[in-house]
Amino acid sequence: MSRKKDALSVEQALEIALRSCRVTAPEICPIDDCAGRILAEDMRAAISSPPFRRSAMDGFAVRSEDLDGASEDKPVALTVLGCNDAGSPAVHHIGKGETARIMTGGVLPEESDAVVKQEIVMLCDENGTMVPAGGVTEDGAGGAYTRAVFFTQPKSGDCFSPVGEDMREGEILAGAGETLDASALAAGAAAGLHMITVRKQVRAAVICTGDELTLPGQPLEEGKIYGSSHLYLMTRLMQCGCSVPQAYFAGDDPSVIAQMIREQIGAGAQLIVTTGGVSVGRKDYLPDVIHMIGGEVLFHGIDVKPGMPSMLSRAEGTLILSLSGNPYSCACIFELIGRPMITAMLGKRIIRDQVLQIPAADSYDKRSPVRRILRGQFDGVCVHFSNRQRNGQMAAGIGCNCLIDIPAGNEGIREGDMLRIILINQFL
Repeated sequence: MSRKKDALSVEQALEIALRSCRVTAPEICPIDDCAGRILAEDMRAAISSPPFRRSAMDGFAVRSEDLDGASEDKPVALTVLGCNDAGSPAVHHIGKGETARIMTGGVLPEESDAVVKQEIVMLCDENGTMVPAGGVTEDGAGGAYTRAVFFTQPKSGDCFSPVGEDMREGEILAGAGETLDASALAAGAAAGLHMITVRKQVRAAVICTGDELTLPGQPLEEGKIYGSSHLYLMTRLMQCGCSVPQAYFAGDDPSVIAQMIREQIGAGAQLIVTTGGVSVGRKDYLPDVIHMIGGEVLFHGIDVKPGMPSMLSRAEGTLILSLSGNPYSCACIFELIGRPMITAMLGKRIIRDQVLQIPAADSYDKRSPVRRILRGQFDGVCVHFSNRQRNGQMAAGIGCNCLIDIPAGNEGIREGDMLRIILINQFL
């Protein structure tokens, strides 16, 4: 397709695409199955965490008032009632002059208000023999060492976690539209959640057109090539939160293409991505196919290279994103238009890609009369151009994590020039 005067900018095409998206319905899933899913409603803590006062170290739970004035010169001895191991509280109450040994994570007795670490406590037996507390495993009731000797005065609140230190019951842990990452899921589990309300995955389909395409593993006949764009699209669709049962190859028969699109609409596809057939060649049938199935073309043509002939349509509520048959043209517009569409359909809070101004690590001498999108690798400091930028070169994308946005009229890039880059290798 030659450049059209009425072709839309990338931004205009994206706005039309986003306005056309419908958010998927919510569903309730086990928390173990929610990694990478998008919250459909705020995730609130079901319980406080920790749900009890929890010791932050191995030591002794005390009433701080019982150790008023304790020092090296004036040690204070308390009676050891027993030990509260993590998960097994044995001592629920202590009175005046009493203490309980406590392990990290153990429950504090109700009357205690501080924990003294065992490294600064001595244990004493009935004969007055004292040993460092850290070297003793049996003490208190049933043990040889029945008293703990303290040489310092703790402050109320020392060395334990209060109820709800991490999160309080009813607290919003993550908001609707946020991605459930490892931290969010761990917090949810700690807060007593086992079922989470998330957005349903987008049901997507990939249909490749072109008689020249051969499935990987099949004999390659003269003039044929192995299809590759379907694997790029399926992989990215799944990474973005879509359910993609399989890819379909339709050849160049308009009736077959139309039938495949109808079948996917009937199967509940919310997004269909097609490759090939959108330009002005003899077998570019997609615009006609959309009319055949009673669809509506929302835009056809974007003022950018590669991917200028890209088209977006809608039929019976299903969005159809039709991309070029050239592998990088297909990948480029999917990243610029398709990915944001999916994030919108999933109700994700942040839809726009992260855009940075980054210095070029090297030069790119080719002029860009039209806005051009190149593959690049951002190393955290500057951006490197892929050494191959032709539309049919898929290997050039290996290791790339960004798109480089070159404005129309650019006469070439020199090392150190500031470039606008779009980060793309972030799983949604």
